[in-house]
Amino acid sequence: MTCPKPGCGGYLTEKRSKRGKVFFGCSNYAKAKCDFVSWDRPMPKPCPQCGAVFVVQKVSRSGSRLRCIAVGCGWGADTDEAEAVVPVVQAS
Repeated sequence: MTCPKPGCGGYLTEKRSKRGKVFFGCSNYAKAKCDFVSWDRPMPKPCPQCGAVFVVQKVSRSGSRLRCIAVGCGWGADTDEAEAVVPVVQAS
């Protein structure tokens, strides 16, 4: 998936922290100094409330939850509820 920062042109990749925890960051971190990172897994589904390009999936002991990354949106749903509401977007 492409990076959500405007003008970046990079894509999101899975990386590991110094302690081994998985996070997701922009491939243009070293080149364009893009600072987008997320501990939550990006999902290729648009936000049903604001239309953001993708949402992120937070997995915890209590279950899995989707939420929007757009500032001020605040949309969130449990994974089971979101599957019924949000259509899956096929990447071309």
